[in-house]
Amino acid sequence: MFCERKAAQIAAYLLHKANGRMPHMKLLKLMYLADRYCYQHYDRSMSKDNAVSMDRGPVLSKTYNLMKGKTKSDDWSSYLSPIKDNEISLVAELGALVGVNFLKLGKLSKTDIKVLDEIYSKYEDKDQFDLSELTHDFPEWQDPHGSSIPIQLRTILKAVGKEPELIEQIVEELIERDELEMALAAQ
Repeated sequence: MFCERKAAQIAAYLLHKANGRMPHMKLLKLMYLADRYCYQHYDRSMSKDNAVSMDRGPVLSKTYNLMKGKTKSDDWSSYLSPIKDNEISLVAELGALVGVNFLKLGKLSKTDIKVLDEIYSKYEDKDQFDLSELTHDFPEWQDPHGSSIPIQLRTILKAVGKEPELIEQIVEELIERDELEMALAAQ
């Protein structure tokens, strides 16, 4: 189940590593790369967002809507500015936002932080256009010709090298986990 606060904290952590600002397209690509890495190595998504193919490559759909302001969220706006001049920035330093123990109080696990550190370190010198080109080479991306095309979870899992039997097992487990989270949230 998608969590706006966690998506905001993922974005905020990456922006913090980039001294508080970066092009929004680069942030979208880094977040997608982190999700893809988690599917490959941990059989799960970090953001629990839905991926879509767009002209500049795959992106996380709900996160992109938050970033563009199409979806209003206090969780998002408490960490991140609206896009201005194609950049997004932190509204304040992370310590000021949630206290000194951001990583302990936040939605991000130690594994999430490790993945984000690895992704940022690997791609920090790439600009948004380099990352767009990189993601165009991913097998799950399809050219949407000016629109967007949903990317199925099974397609991503296959693209990161999962075997068909394992893909079905992962999908079933993720569906069960989402159903459990929704049931607990409804209580």
